Amino acid sequence: MIDQVLYLLSNELNTHFRMKETLASELSIVAGQKDPGDPGQLDKLVFTLVNVAPDKTLKNIRNPIGLDRVRRGPSLGLQLYVLLKADFAMYSTALNRLSQAVSFFHDRPIFGQQHPALPEHVERVNIELEDTDLESASRLWTMLGERYMPSVLYKVRLLVDEQGPIDAPVSGME
Repeated sequence: MIDQVLYLLSNELNTHFRMKETLASELSIVAGQKDPGDPGQLDKLVFTLVNVAPDKTLKNIRNPIGLDRVRRGPSLGLQLYVLLKADFAMYSTALNRLSQAVSFFHDRPIFGQQHPALPEHVERVNIELEDTDLESASRLWTMLGERYMPSVLYKVRLLVDEQGPIDAPVSGME
């Protein structure tokens, strides 16, 4: 489920860029730490999951029930902390592409049930720009073991129907 949400964000951003211009390849990808000699991420916007936490704001919210339904617990709420880094050879291009991505997610901060690519059992995805101070950013880049590059940290909040599976097989990992 987490992988599907990250790929959803990346695909939505790629679709946005393709509508504005012709691209030779995908501009946005999902990837972990960059191998020092790996040129595969160069000239890309890279989504990297850096933390997962429970969404405690959903702790006391109960799903509505009807007379014909059995009461069940709250939906599962997760907060994914996702780093979007601009890995481009030209610094000005990195800043430009990162600005375009920030603008895109600012204009579209919510993906709801009506979205056709939303993973099954995910009811809603909210994307919020996370405020990080310089010390936290420094610790994050040190943890990743990478050189700093222009980036933003997003808190991606998921609301998952507890009746649905959250352990679907990861594509490409069977």
